[in-house]
Amino acid sequence: MTDLSQKADDNTYEKLRQNIIKIIEGFCTDVFNHHAITVTPPSNNTHGDLACNALLIAAKALGQKRSEAIETIKLKLPACEDILKIDIIGPGFINIFFKPTYWQKQLKKVLSMKENFGHTLEKNGSKINIEFVSTNPTGPLHVGHGRSAVLGDTLARILSACGYDVTKEYYINDAGNQVNHLAASTHLRYLETLGEKINASQFTADMYGGDYLIPLGQHIAKIDGKKWHKWDQETLVYFRKTSVDYLMEGIKNDLNLLNIEFDIFTSEQKLIDEERVKQAVDYLQKQGYLYRGFLDKPLGHDGEDYEAREQLLFKTTDFGDDKDRALFKSDGTYTYFASDIAYHYDKYKRGFDACIDVWGADHIGYVQRLKAATKAIANKDLEIVIAQMVNFLEDGKPYKMSKRAGTFVTLREVIEDIGADSFRFMLLSRQHDTKYDFDFHIVREQSKDNWVFYVQYAYARICSVKRRFQELWPDKNFTNEYLEYLTWDNEFSIIKLVNDFPRHVLLAAQHREPHRLVHYLYDLACAFHTLWSEGRAKEYRFIEPDQFELTCARLCLLEAIGFTIKSGMTMLGVSLKEQM
Repeated sequence: MTDLSQKADDNTYEKLRQNIIKIIEGFCTDVFNHHAITVTPPSNNTHGDLACNALLIAAKALGQKRSEAIETIKLKLPACEDILKIDIIGPGFINIFFKPTYWQKQLKKVLSMKENFGHTLEKNGSKINIEFVSTNPTGPLHVGHGRSAVLGDTLARILSACGYDVTKEYYINDAGNQVNHLAASTHLRYLETLGEKINASQFTADMYGGDYLIPLGQHIAKIDGKKWHKWDQETLVYFRKTSVDYLMEGIKNDLNLLNIEFDIFTSEQKLIDEERVKQAVDYLQKQGYLYRGFLDKPLGHDGEDYEAREQLLFKTTDFGDDKDRALFKSDGTYTYFASDIAYHYDKYKRGFDACIDVWGADHIGYVQRLKAATKAIANKDLEIVIAQMVNFLEDGKPYKMSKRAGTFVTLREVIEDIGADSFRFMLLSRQHDTKYDFDFHIVREQSKDNWVFYVQYAYARICSVKRRFQELWPDKNFTNEYLEYLTWDNEFSIIKLVNDFPRHVLLAAQHREPHRLVHYLYDLACAFHTLWSEGRAKEYRFIEPDQFELTCARLCLLEAIGFTIKSGMTMLGVSLKEQM
């Protein structure tokens, strides 16, 4: 897991954390866990603006010097003109209170950064590769692919916002028998277009009988006529490439509907053709990681006629796997595992400091072997993020649509139904490694229960107040010169919430948990809507026609909220509207 704690120079919480750690280190007689020290808003707002657990974490290392450290913290930290006071509570919590002027200065910083608030503007020099989706190019994306697609793209956006050089990559599994079966399936649709009668029984269990290949068969017939009527090696090669290209184009178009674009597409077949798989296998052989041996009968194989065969095996057990793995099939071709090893070896050779794979839950059994292989071949710790299953419901019942693909609901159908913004935001609203019941009925509602609507509506309301300001003062712009007029407790509460945004961005990046941003933005929207409702009382209105200075101050607060929402929604890949 990438440590981003040193990359938060403009983060209030991190700056205080580093200052407190530095003070405590001067009194420590032993080491302590710096990473366990946190600075966060206290659960009880009467306990100050920020709370730090440093004295608790470093208690053993401080020993008898704890009281000296406390006195120094109380003495040195208040030297900052923005700190009002410091309390030490219970077994070792440091509670810090700021002056109102501090929060007004923080608001100015947000306004100066605009939509870049929460971003690390300077690149940190680290290169990260994120591979996601990478579904087999044998059919259109189904709705189940949506969660890993949105998760991978959003992680890339968040890490980019934190200053990383991120490459988004799609691995095309275009080698092996599955692509041969795809080619044969397309050929049947082609023959069907030429007038031959095709029965459903001709599509074997390994083939693809969905209607989605009919347009491709028609296209080939229109271009080439009866040229490919005979099934031979040349026909197989042509239909393999044509089918993969056609379906990959459809996959790219579907992903574009979700605002997802990739930087690189890597072909498995190309790795084989260029002998990069062979090179990887040869490297493992030279390192002594391969041997001739026998594998036990596969799980689920209950046939008495099973006969183990000697084959080339990879010592993945030396790197934490539960058993060694084969690199060649019985017909002498590479296993998918061999290709995956070569692919990840290739990624690290391209100079990435870290590689992250985002997989669906159906691949969880493959995690340990690929981690072992990556450790062996590149001496790197591959990071794999699992997106759990999603149950798609309509008012509590299983979601059903036309199933144009034959056996599943396509991703395109769902996006056309509810829109990319709702699909992305709601899928990201739950922790990715937990199962999720996604109810379309809630997504269609315009209520507080529909989180994406509630956040978008907050932004639209802010824009409406700004338009009202321009109507009243068409020749003026609101400025940050009058922030001292912000004195209401609820105004300070929401300024503090806005100031907390960069911390949530860093946590979302560090823990690979975009749902943290979704929850933050929803909380911020709730706080704004509460402010809006209280604004019905005359003394709390955003716009006072006879009080320009107070109106300017409150418009600055709304502007900062708007910038924060826009920054966060951009990281989530979700759009905003100025009117709803």
